[in-house]
Amino acid sequence: MTATHSRLRNGAVLAVMLGVLAGLAGGPAATAIWAVPLSVTGTATSGTVAVSATVVARDAEITNDDYQTTHVVTVINAQPPTTNFSGTSDLTLAVRAVPATGLGARMSAAVWPVTATTACTDTSEPPAGYQSAPFTTGLVTAPVAALPGASATFCVRGYPTSATPSPTAPPLAQNRAVVISELGVSYATSATGRQSFTPSYAGAVHRGNFTQQTNATGETTISTSLIYLSANVTGYPLLLGRSVAPAGTCWDVEAGHSTSPPGLSLIAWAGTCATQTAVNRNQRFIHIGAGGSSAIRIRADSTVVGNGYLEANEAGTLVQTQVDNFSELRQIWIGQITGSGIRFQYVNAATGLCMQAPAAAGGAFATAPCAMNDRFYMNWFIAVAAAEGTP
Repeated sequence: MTATHSRLRNGAVLAVMLGVLAGLAGGPAATAIWAVPLSVTGTATSGTVAVSATVVARDAEITNDDYQTTHVVTVINAQPPTTNFSGTSDLTLAVRAVPATGLGARMSAAVWPVTATTACTDTSEPPAGYQSAPFTTGLVTAPVAALPGASATFCVRGYPTSATPSPTAPPLAQNRAVVISELGVSYATSATGRQSFTPSYAGAVHRGNFTQQTNATGETTISTSLIYLSANVTGYPLLLGRSVAPAGTCWDVEAGHSTSPPGLSLIAWAGTCATQTAVNRNQRFIHIGAGGSSAIRIRADSTVVGNGYLEANEAGTLVQTQVDNFSELRQIWIGQITGSGIRFQYVNAATGLCMQAPAAAGGAFATAPCAMNDRFYMNWFIAVAAAEGTP
């Protein structure tokens, strides 16, 4: 904590209290409270400066489908009402990552004042004039005037630097290919796709040339979960997809080779797909680049060329073949590397949800928040298929 002072009347008291409500909206909280007195004397005046901070802390987790964290930070002017000061003092909040390495070097903070803690949620849209900067650079908010005992409340949004702090950025939120390229970690480094950092919050009260600051560092940890490095998997023409779970099942387009309209579901088939040398066309898939090193589209080889692109439906309950639409993010997938060999999680670029195999053969694929079992082995298939249709 630091203090500078100018000439003040005897007995003058200036204090700041910093409160942090960190984490996702509605989450449980644990509280730690401390108070530290600091005496200050000057050549012409003397006084006591009381500095305290109240912190409510909770870890905040970033996932492919929820790539932002939102925290409420409250700075309180803890001058007692009997202070010799009259009028207001200015409150500010400083935000940064210390040390600014790893995940902290890849994320930014957007900060704006709110009138109440309930006005800061995961779905709150940053207003015009909000302040933002990389955590490595840090920022200090514009001052908010507060009477003794009053407070200033700030909404702090953490987000990948190359993305946006808006939770509703069109189209269909944020393209997760951007998020994954920014936040992905090697599976060899972290099998759980985790990296983390601790933001630092510092509240300060200003009165003329007098400033008192209190640091609240280490109260919340921001971490990633199941976000891995991705790979360009467009170098092979035909692919055979096998599920890690349920074991022994492979990708299959219902109704087999079809010239019918789009809308066929991707289903799980239990058979000898892992070893056969002549794979039916409804079990063969083609990865097509989609404008980025890790963004791909997946076309089923069994359908009419223009109808066979795998797309997650809006409800996330099905993965179906649909008409070619390059601008539709739900037709774009990111292959995250999740283990040795050719093993991937397929993350939908529109929603950040992972392609998920059904619980048993014959069921339909869907999308859901990523889990460790949502992984697939991809075998490159070169031989010409001898058969078409449903096995």
